[in-house]
Amino acid sequence: MEDTHIGPLFRIFSGLPELRSVAMVESERCVDGKTSAQTRYYVSSLAGDADRLLKTVRGHWEVENTAHWTLDVSLGRTTAG
Repeated sequence: MEDTHIGPLFRIFSGLPELRSVAMVESERCVDGKTSAQTRYYVSSLAGDADRLLKTVRGHWEVENTAHWTLDVSLGRTTAG
């Protein structure tokens, strides 16, 4: 699938000396029977290896989600019993 956002993003960030890749990640999740989809764009100093970029993005979101869960539980923002 061709995405018209990648070219402009690459041009915007092309001045970054370590820029090696611009990536688009489409994600979909289903919660309580409702499906949502998102498209996220990333600029990276990693070479354009799709598997490596995806692993890095997933690692980022794993850390992010774990941190938010920990904060929610410690601050009593969860309804889990």
